[in-house]
Amino acid sequence: MKKLLALLLVSSMLSSFILIAWATDDFEQVDNTRKTVTEEVYEVPNDIELTVPEEIEQQGDGDVTAEKPEDTEIILVEEAVPASEVGEQTDIIIENTVIVETKHQPLVTTPSAITIKEGSYSIGGENIDFNTSIIQPFSSEFNINPNNGGFSSAPAILINTGSTALILKANSCISIGENTPKVVRVDKFQNWLSLGRKDTASNIALGIQIRSADGLEVCKYWFDDESSQRSEVVCVIQPEARISIQLIAKHGMSWVGYHTFQYRCLLEFETLPIQVKVQVETL
Repeated sequence: MKKLLALLLVSSMLSSFILIAWATDDFEQVDNTRKTVTEEVYEVPNDIELTVPEEIEQQGDGDVTAEKPEDTEIILVEEAVPASEVGEQTDIIIENTVIVETKHQPLVTTPSAITIKEGSYSIGGENIDFNTSIIQPFSSEFNINPNNGGFSSAPAILINTGSTALILKANSCISIGENTPKVVRVDKFQNWLSLGRKDTASNIALGIQIRSADGLEVCKYWFDDESSQRSEVVCVIQPEARISIQLIAKHGMSWVGYHTFQYRCLLEFETLPIQVKVQVETL
């Protein structure tokens, strides 16, 4: 495109030269008939500066006014067209689109063994869930009536409501208050019924008795001296088993007046972990 523009410019300049020769010669007005030009051609000196305007203004009927030309060398230079001249550059942002295809893989069922360590039981109408082991206060009221058989207490009903067997342990049983007889070993005295007032008011042996749902004795346990007590196994309670736990005692009969005694007795339950085969679904 640049080369074509340069050729047009040169042609325009040559035409201007010829027109100037006609306009500056001392001839009379030329008529419209064709003539042969024999006059001497006017040469433009090199020291005369002549510029060609970008636009040539025509006046009248074909009269052209222009400045004197100059021997001019036209050099064409090929230039790279800047990107800014080509057109406005627009940034095109293409957002990445991620297509996630969800494939439903079939579930694979495999047998597996799991260990169950949790336990559950109900006592006194309250259901208790635990993991591995738990300490349970044993609440029971008892009476000592020397004239009517001595010691009596109300049993507490316990049901194993879990899937694991429960180990029942006797944790501790300690007297509360200075005037309450201390818990001692059951074999401390050969004949408890023969104790005098002092020994009767100072010593008592306490234990627990476990009976099945049909009233048969399952096991019996006596607590040690208060200073030597430790957690010991009493019996094992199978799942869904129903038992009664009752406080038992050995004591003297030489009581004076009416007394109220209080003891803090604790039981401990521990689970027997079991392994169960289950079907595990995996992808």
